[in-house]
Amino acid sequence: MIGFFIFVRLTFKKLIMEEIFMFFSNRNIYSDNIKYSSGIPNVTSNIIVKFEPTEKGADIIRGDNGKILFSICKEKIKSIEIKKEEKGKKIFLNINNESEFGEEIISFYSDKPNSEQTFTDIKYNLLKFWKLVEENPNAEDDLKTIKEKRDKKTKEQMNGCFIVFGVLLGIFLLFWFFGKSKEETNSDEYNINDSLSTNNYYDNMIEAQKKDSIAVLNQRIISVKNADDEVKNAYLILKSGKYFIDTEILRFKGLSEKFKNTKYKSKLEKTRDSLIKNEEKIAAQSLIEAEKEAAKERKKYGEDFRNQLLDSGRDIKVKVYGKNNTTIELTYVLFNDVYFRQFETNGYFEKLHDKGFNKIILTDGFDYNKYAEYE
Repeated sequence: MIGFFIFVRLTFKKLIMEEIFMFFSNRNIYSDNIKYSSGIPNVTSNIIVKFEPTEKGADIIRGDNGKILFSICKEKIKSIEIKKEEKGKKIFLNINNESEFGEEIISFYSDKPNSEQTFTDIKYNLLKFWKLVEENPNAEDDLKTIKEKRDKKTKEQMNGCFIVFGVLLGIFLLFWFFGKSKEETNSDEYNINDSLSTNNYYDNMIEAQKKDSIAVLNQRIISVKNADDEVKNAYLILKSGKYFIDTEILRFKGLSEKFKNTKYKSKLEKTRDSLIKNEEKIAAQSLIEAEKEAAKERKKYGEDFRNQLLDSGRDIKVKVYGKNNTTIELTYVLFNDVYFRQFETNGYFEKLHDKGFNKIILTDGFDYNKYAEYE
């Protein structure tokens, strides 16, 4: 019975330790705006910091990179005092410390309106935490467990942020894409150069497919609240058929490691191994699908290009055809060598080639027929 009460008491103390530790971990460094002032040799002052209690004292953590600026040993602390600046609004937290060179005052300050209460809370919780450590024979192991729990929670929150970012990025890309298309289609100020330079349907096959795939991936990311959702999300991406094989191999490698001790282990590992085994085959098929999509984009570009030329006052007919729609033919009754030369010197041929056309034909519909061809 005595052993049971000791167990309950230690468990209770661990819970209080965890509560105090999280009190420090969850504090917003910019809301507190606590800065190190002076007291430690060779340490830069006026750096925003936060406190993290340890079994031996406290680590002073830099706010800009999360690294330890310096540590304080509780055995050497003589007193902790809170003082107000005589003329001004700064509140100071002074730790009177004993060092090998004698007494020193390690000073922190903040100019926030509630900084006096903030420092009072920090002082109280540090002292309380250190007292619990002294009374708990398992303090070192308990603190290690508390830190691991904190780090796991932080990682999960970061993963959630990445997913939300991905969804927002997908929405942004959708609005950007459709907004850009509308802008390009509705403009009534186009000339040939404008039409060639501002249309962005097909800059090149790889980049166009990459943008499309990013949009599709982000559209299909579902709200992930638990392991079931995360695994479901991964398979939805595969089911879509629009993805980069190297990206999905990395995804399933990560998921296999993350859920190696769960019911998903076998399924995820089989999928990962299958993707690795069939990487070349899948990549080749993806390239075929990408070219099909690119061919559709080139066809659509020809239709829109025709409308833009009409809007600019030029009755130039546009025809897209050939293998994978890589030939574009422009027909205009006034086309001759002068126009052909202008296409060369003004870079019109290059711009059309950049959109995926390997053969650009200029014809007057009768006798004149000349073309530029790319490998």
